[in-house]
Amino acid sequence: MSPVDSTRPAASRVLGYRFAGVVLDLNRHALTVDDAEVPATPQMLQLLQLLCEADGRLLKRQEVFDRLWPGGQEVSDASLSQLVWRLRGALGPYAESVATVRRSGLRLDAPVTTEFDFQRTPRRPNVVEPPAVQPPLRDVDLMQAQPPPLPPAPPPKRRSWRLRYGLPGAVIVVVLAIVVMLLPRNTVVSAGYALYADDLQASRADTPALIATAISADNAGERVRAEALLRSVHDADATTPVPALILSWWSSFSSPIEAERWTQAARQRLGADATPYLRLFADYFTARALDRPTSGPLNALLDLRPQAWFLQYSRAHSQLANRELAGALRSLQQIPLDIPDARQLAEVLGDRVALGDAAAADEALRAKAIAADPVLSAYLQGRIAYSRGDLPAAIAAFDRSAGVAEEHRVYEYRLRASNFAVLAALDAGAADAAARIDAAVRLAREQDRADIAAELRGFEAFLAARAGQPERAETALADARQGNSSEWFRVPLTLLALENGLAPPYDPAALAPGVPAIPVYGGVAEIVLGWHAFARGDKAEAGRQLDLARERGIARTYHAEDAALLAARLGRKAVPCRLDPPYPNSLRLTACIALRGEKP
Repeated sequence: MSPVDSTRPAASRVLGYRFAGVVLDLNRHALTVDDAEVPATPQMLQLLQLLCEADGRLLKRQEVFDRLWPGGQEVSDASLSQLVWRLRGALGPYAESVATVRRSGLRLDAPVTTEFDFQRTPRRPNVVEPPAVQPPLRDVDLMQAQPPPLPPAPPPKRRSWRLRYGLPGAVIVVVLAIVVMLLPRNTVVSAGYALYADDLQASRADTPALIATAISADNAGERVRAEALLRSVHDADATTPVPALILSWWSSFSSPIEAERWTQAARQRLGADATPYLRLFADYFTARALDRPTSGPLNALLDLRPQAWFLQYSRAHSQLANRELAGALRSLQQIPLDIPDARQLAEVLGDRVALGDAAAADEALRAKAIAADPVLSAYLQGRIAYSRGDLPAAIAAFDRSAGVAEEHRVYEYRLRASNFAVLAALDAGAADAAARIDAAVRLAREQDRADIAAELRGFEAFLAARAGQPERAETALADARQGNSSEWFRVPLTLLALENGLAPPYDPAALAPGVPAIPVYGGVAEIVLGWHAFARGDKAEAGRQLDLARERGIARTYHAEDAALLAARLGRKAVPCRLDPPYPNSLRLTACIALRGEKP
């Protein structure tokens, strides 16, 4: 931090801080990055102020909790991790200045200059100053002000993908909103959902533009901005249910309770004049948020608007959940290669390769949107290598993707590529698999993805059990249970424990009756009971439950691998398995790995 000027007036006041290309203006409650003002919540600004005041000193986690959540409020580590992630997202190219020290705290790794009031000279601002920072739900109000001047364009060769993911995000969001506002009344709000302005049941003229901007921000990997916009629209427009519907799905990954609240809020807004498409849209998102079957409303939506390519992708994954592999591939092949979302295109092509579509690999490498993006290009190379069984090449490609994503602050793909690298390393029996799991867990927690962190902890329990470390395995299982208590996760976590001689995190006898009686879970309750019997040493009962599971369709579920391993343990014939794509229920990879060690 710059030396204090001994000649300054005694009553001088700190007006702000500067480091690298960042300016924190305490007087205006504003954050500027590379001369462009970016949206930031009061708590984000307060955290950054604490870091600047600390002058490179490590702030203990408890110290941060006491300052940001005073009065003894009960706050989880995930809340602080999410706040740090949001602040890093706002800082853009300077995100790594906010350093986290594992199990200790935070510090700012950058020289800080303090700006006092006596150093300020009157000057005319070059942008329209917004009012004092409002709570997060009002971030959208900043968009009503005149946008700041656009910064110099980055080099042409990087423009196509840096702008898609990068900064200054505030400028991109404002420009998107202005462009959409100039379009006709019943314009497309989301091509992926085939959602139009007239579907929204909106009472404000700017609602379609703002929802379109939020969806575009999410497509660009800016989920935090997208959430802030949708929360703002929900508060400002008292009639549209669409923001609450989307937020219900997004929140279901970390908080089922919050997901249910958003679902109820949306349902209360569905009016008598809601279009048939909007009603089905609400049914679909409600089902997704509450982990219910989606095939009914999803197929009906596509009957009305088959051009909704994101819904085609969702149907493909619904078909995957039912092991309808041919149908899933047909749905994926209906998605055009010129969709505007390059990230979604990468997932579509990766899934097509996984399902045996050899042409998709060539299409993936030729797609301009993919070739121009080094993060997605390396990620897809990893997917292709994984599908071909070349695990070392897959790991190397995923590592490249994660590395470039980290360099350019593409946090979503830093986590996604790292997670795929973990799966490939586990499948290959790599010596560094445990270290990769630890690193990926940290990334998942930074991004408030408790579901991913919990699954990774399950893999840690598997490795610890195989290494003869039962205490470490039990700790990892407990962490996994605490991180994801959703109904769908209880079965795979319990089966993983039973298959590896660990105490199950849930009582199998109580868990089995609650398994939904739907095709996607056909025979799953019986497999849980079968493994429970096997763990007790009752092989006869285990065999009986296995036979029942097969009769009830276990082979068409994402627990078929658990059934195959039980058969092998009972001395029956079992076919080796390999996961591709390795979702849903990635934990079944452990059953495939264990099955390789069983005697035929």
